[in-house]
Amino acid sequence: MFAWANNGAMPALFGIETFVRVVEAGSFTAAAERLQTAKSSVSETVRALEERPGVRLLDRSTRKVQHT
Repeated sequence: MFAWANNGAMPALFGIETFVRVVEAGSFTAAAERLQTAKSSVSETVRALEERPGVRLLDRSTRKVQHT
């Protein structure tokens, strides 16, 4: 899904803004609205950000999202 120049590595700060918006908004849906993008894009960006260190950055429930 993501295509990066040169070696294919993800830029160091990629996804940080999206992560912060999710935490501020408390949900993927509200963050997507604020970022004017699809909820699936927000979810995929956060998932990719979590994969780099191999840890969950957000606790997800059906009602809310909180940072760990």
